[in-house]
Amino acid sequence: MRILQRPSPNRRPRTNTEQVRLVVLHATYMADDEAALQRLTDPATEVSCHYYVARDGTITQLVPEAEVAWHAGQSRWVFPDGAEVEGLNGHSLGIEIGNAGSFGKAYPEGPPKHLEQAPDWAQAEPFTPAALASLTALLQDVLHRHGLNPDAVVGHDQISPGRKTDPGPHFPWAQLRRALA
Repeated sequence: MRILQRPSPNRRPRTNTEQVRLVVLHATYMADDEAALQRLTDPATEVSCHYYVARDGTITQLVPEAEVAWHAGQSRWVFPDGAEVEGLNGHSLGIEIGNAGSFGKAYPEGPPKHLEQAPDWAQAEPFTPAALASLTALLQDVLHRHGLNPDAVVGHDQISPGRKTDPGPHFPWAQLRRALA
């Protein structure tokens, strides 16, 4: 698997008490892969991810896994061992998948916050087969290297309910779970 490099300044060192326990999937909700990569590497945005999977299947690493990317924001998760963690950036890897969601080309820089909460999912851009194939290969590698099971792969909407909707109900979770099993 070939992975391009495009460093983002939006990161920090992972502390000794922070270990990767989750992989959080995101959808950019932007119409263009290059615009999304520019946003994820712009210091003014203070957002990033570890990996970006483009519509054509190209994978780009923006933040090394040993460091913390700023992708989860206000977030919360209860792990199977009962540990409850708020602010999951330090305990996860973030993977953005190029997809406009239900917003199409109307918002090249992403939808306004108020629209993100009321999307028309019937109009959602499908995730491309190339992106899904690359995502699956990347996840298989990441889960193996970190000793995680497929249940450790979650959506941004699951860790930030009511605040985030990505990767969206049009994301093919069942297909991904079968491929990771």
